[in-house]
Amino acid sequence: MKKLLPLIGLLALFLTTSVFALEVVNTPKKLDIYYFHGHRRCVTCLAVENETRALLGSDFKNELNTSVLKFTVLNLEEPESQTLVQKYGIWGPSLLLVNNQGQKVDLTELGFRFARNKPERFREELRAIIQQQLGENTNSPGANVDREARDANDSVPTK
Repeated sequence: MKKLLPLIGLLALFLTTSVFALEVVNTPKKLDIYYFHGHRRCVTCLAVENETRALLGSDFKNELNTSVLKFTVLNLEEPESQTLVQKYGIWGPSLLLVNNQGQKVDLTELGFRFARNKPERFREELRAIIQQQLGENTNSPGANVDREARDANDSVPTK
């Protein structure tokens, strides 16, 4: 019996570790998408919010309904937004994707670069990023297109 105790202990340790590993692997992915804006909103600020909302409503309706995706629009100047403003270091209009491990993807440049003047491009890029974060098949239109080649034709608008 004394010889079996170490074996029972190892077996218990193995089973506990295996169950824990399965829980980590099977943790469902969830994404929070935050759009922060100020009191004054320009046309591009509105386009970033509207194009994001349109894409999520058309391509990710099921994920929104099942709380896999959550889209939150916050005025960064309001007191109730300050916890998240501080947490993510927000200082101006920002579009962020945050996964359930707390990893942040800053999509602000993408939004301000394309949402107003090339909304199809913005939705295409945003769709691919969300699908990649969710671990979904990224065979959507444009997901495998060479971004550098496309970027050569897209300059950032200057004032």
